[in-house]
Amino acid sequence: MKSPLGRVMGLGSAREGTEDFFKDRLRAVLLMFLTPFMIFLGVWLFGRSRDEVVGALSSLWIAPAVFVFMALAILHMRLGMQTIIEDYVHHKGMKVTLLFLNWAFCLAITASVFLSLIRIFFQQI
Repeated sequence: MKSPLGRVMGLGSAREGTEDFFKDRLRAVLLMFLTPFMIFLGVWLFGRSRDEVVGALSSLWIAPAVFVFMALAILHMRLGMQTIIEDYVHHKGMKVTLLFLNWAFCLAITASVFLSLIRIFFQQI
């Protein structure tokens, strides 16, 4: 049911809400399983020598898990901040600026994390 103004402006469902909801829940479930593993890994590596840490992070079993965890965590962070900005910032210029800064910050984190992981992984090979 649409209002007359909604019909004129063409506002309505984008028909993507269910897909976004499903993707969010899938990421959350994956993070729910990977987070305890990352906590255990961090506790296990705490206080070890640099060579042991690099050796563990370059393992074919641990490196992909860290890679996937970081990708999901950064995406989860970006989408969460985007939702907060869209819901609570009402000035159009400030909203666009904050959304861009959120995107740029997450891109910078992603680049630094993945370049570091790739460097660590190929250092041992």
